[in-house]
This record gives sequence, structure tokens and C-alpha cells, in this order.
Amino acid sequence: MTAVFWLICIVMVAAAIYFVIRGAYQNPRLIASADRKQQILDIYREKFAFLEKRYAAGELDAALYARNKSDLEHALLEDLPTDVLEENTVNKQTVGALAWVLGIGIPLVGIGLYLKLGEPNAIVNPQAQAQEHGQNDSVDQMTAGLEQRLAENPNDVSGWMLLARTYLQTGQLIKGREALQRAVALNPNNPDALFQLADVSTTTQNGSFAGEPRKLIEQALAIDPTSQYGRWLLGLAKEEAGDKKGAIAIWQKLLEEGVPPTQLNMVQQRIIAAGGKVKDVQAAPAEPAEPAANAPQAASGKGPGVTVKVSLSPALKAKASPSDRLFVFAKAKSGPPMPLAAFRGTIADLPLTIYLDDSKAMMPQMLISAFPEVVVGARLSKGSQPTATSGDLQSPLSMAVKPSDAATVELVISEIVP
Repeated sequence: MTAVFWLICIVMVAAAIYFVIRGAYQNPRLIASADRKQQILDIYREKFAFLEKRYAAGELDAALYARNKSDLEHALLEDLPTDVLEENTVNKQTVGALAWVLGIGIPLVGIGLYLKLGEPNAIVNPQAQAQEHGQNDSVDQMTAGLEQRLAENPNDVSGWMLLARTYLQTGQLIKGREALQRAVALNPNNPDALFQLADVSTTTQNGSFAGEPRKLIEQALAIDPTSQYGRWLLGLAKEEAGDKKGAIAIWQKLLEEGVPPTQLNMVQQRIIAAGGKVKDVQAAPAEPAEPAANAPQAASGKGPGVTVKVSLSPALKAKASPSDRLFVFAKAKSGPPMPLAAFRGTIADLPLTIYLDDSKAMMPQMLISAFPEVVVGARLSKGSQPTATSGDLQSPLSMAVKPSDAATVELVISEIVP
């Protein structure tokens, strides 16, 4: 029993000396600083990877990619700790002497602790706990850090841009718009901020470019007229306003300049759907240059989408007006509120059969083919806006369907918006 006791004492002494030496060499403040730096680097590594993915997918042009990358690099430099802890240097001889001195006294303390506590496993690994919690809280910590930095330096435009993107990626639409508005207020000549604010404002208006979104797009294009993304948005705004020729001219110019392969078919389909023509159409079905609005559109040869049949209830015909605008839209069952695909027409188009697919996308990065399930609706708008207002006539939203060339939904406009 005595041998076992002394063996335990020796082990405890060795362990105690190890932790003493380790503590002498490793300053806990430096370790904490290194852990914090690593967490920040991990967060930004994810953001850089996401930016590269969007650029590779063709969602960003070269100019917008470069600006976003520059913003991230600037924010990274701001977030990394800049303070350097000045510590007294402890050389190896001092550490060795300290270990020998403590090695004489520690056995007595170790024996007492052993007899009283008897729990050598009481040591907790704080680093493992920090890593576990850090993985779950990294995004929240980064957001809180950005908010704190902007509270101290509210004139940092790139900081507001980064905070806006963080909010939007986590689904906080209103906060994202407010952050973009702060960035635009600080620098009204930043086209990237203007385009992003227009995008978010369109989302809050149920996909409509009328009013503020179009003004923001035109303001940004006056600063950067070469932006392909901006001109794509302007084309959508013109099409919504009934200027199909203007929209077609913009999109045809984009094709002449060259668009990313992932967006080529979408632009071509949009031109055809608006009644225009394209040369050497790739992955686009042959359609008449000016299809009848109420003619069924074959799904064969198209990408994932939904065939929608829309009619007006006889009970509401007296409530309808020849000036009413027709909106048919599909949006994600679970996801962003803005429509993924939409058709705009008039009451004269009813009854209507339409195919909603990526060619009718509202935004190039928000495609119906990217979502597993969608719901579909139709509305006759009294105010010519897709956002529902009192007195509009609408259909109930459909059940969720999977976008495919065989998916069909029948809608009856049978309700009055209160």
C-alpha cells in the first residue's frame, strides 16, 4: 500500500511540475489572444469561400467581386487584434531553476491535496470548451463585433457593407436594408451599395422595381454604366413597366458583350419571353418571337419550373376592371419572400397558361430551379403593383410543388384582398 501511495505522489509531483513549467512558458493572455485571432480567421475564411463561390457561379461580375473582396480584406484587418502584449521574457535557465525549487515543495502540497481531494480528473480543458462554443457562436460573435466596431466608428462604409451582407445571409432583411442605407448615406457614389440596396428594396416590395428600387438602379448606373448586374436589373425594371423593347435592347447588349455561362440561357430565355430574338440560342427551346399571352407554353425542353393555369372566378368578373394588371408568381415554400419567377400581363390574358421557370427569374441569383419546393399565386392588381393592396383580386396560394417539367398548378382568382 505504501509503494502505491508513493507512486501516486511521484506521478502527482511530475504532473504538477509539468503544469508549472507549461504555465511559465505559455502566458494565458497570449493563448486567449491566439484563440480569438483563430476564430476571426476561421469566420473570414468562410466568407471569402462564399464570395469565391458566388463569383465562380457567375453571380458577381469582376468589378463587384473585386470590391467585395477588398471590403472583406479591410474588415478583416480591422477585426484582428492589433495590440501586442509585451511580456517579460523568461529564459530556460530561470524556468529550470524555478522547476527545481518548486519540485521540493510540491510533494508536500501534492500529498495534502491527494488526501483531501483525491480527484486528479478535476482538471477541465478550457480550450476544448472554447472551441465547442466557438463553433456555435462564431457568426453571432462576428456580428456583435461588427456592431460594436461601427458603434465606435459609424463612418466606416466598408464596415456597414459587411454588416449588411452578414444580416442578409442570416435572413435579417430589415436590418440588412438599414445597414445598406447607412452605407449609401455615407457614400452616395458607391454603386455596389446602391445596387444591393435596390435588390433588397425590391425584395421588400414583393419583387417590384417600381419607385425606390428603380431610382437606385439608375443612380448606380450613372456612376458605373458598365455593370452587367445593374443593367440586368434595369432591364427587369423596364419590362415590369411595359417597356419590353427597352428591356430587350439592354439584354441583347449583354449577350454581345458576353455573360457568364451560368447566366447565358437565362438571359436568352428572358429576351425570347419578352418577344425578342437571339442568335445561336443555346439550351433554349424554339418559340415564336411574339407568343400569344394566353397560349399554353410547352414545358418540354425547358428547365425546372411549374406550369400554371389561371382563371377568374365568374363571381368576381363584375369586380374586375380592364385596367387591372395581372401578376402570376412562384416563391419558395421556405426561403426569401420575393418571387423566384413571375409573369406580368393584363386581365385580357385570362384564362392563361404560363410556364414559370428560370427564364422568368426576378434576380439572377434567385432561381426557381435552386429551391426544392415552391408555392404559386396570382393577383389582379388595382394599383398596377405586385404587392397586395386592399381591393385587389387574388387566388389562394397553391400547395407546395416541386419544380419540374411535369408540375402543373391550377389557380382561380376568387378572393378580394381586405
